[in-house]
Amino acid sequence: MSPERRDEEQQLMHLKLMGWRHFPVDLKNLSGIRCLLLGAGTLGCEVSRLLMTWGVRKLTVVDGGHVSMPDVLKQSLYVDDDCGVPRATAIVPHLKERCPAVDVEAIQMEIPAPGNPVSPSVLDDCERLQTLVASSDVVFLLTDTWESRWFPTLLCANENKVNLRHIIH
Repeated sequence: MSPERRDEEQQLMHLKLMGWRHFPVDLKNLSGIRCLLLGAGTLGCEVSRLLMTWGVRKLTVVDGGHVSMPDVLKQSLYVDDDCGVPRATAIVPHLKERCPAVDVEAIQMEIPAPGNPVSPSVLDDCERLQTLVASSDVVFLLTDTWESRWFPTLLCANENKVNLRHIIH
């Protein structure tokens, strides 16, 4: 048995035991959920890690920022070598290191927000974000300002998608 397969089997056994002890969990359903994480900062690092712990294997991570030295201190997945690298790109190898079976798509993109400067690609970004929301089952709004959560919230409402944003207060 390959090391990756062995790790996946051990994680599955752990999840079954967790579900048995706490509440019934449909692990096959969880592993197939497509999660869109908007933000790969402090919250994005923790939520992505916890989703993998619970068996979610399909993640799309969107962030427009780059890892800086203060990020390394407060964001659990980044290391010194990630400084200067786009967050969405930098998070992928760290997630794969913890769970080789995870399917992670990284998208370097600014999330359109009212009051922010308008970039030449804002219309393309809006359309791309709409496509991402439509193709996801759950959207996690993990950005650090309410302005950056406003437009994705509208898209989620329009697409009738579950979005989680109240974890930020």
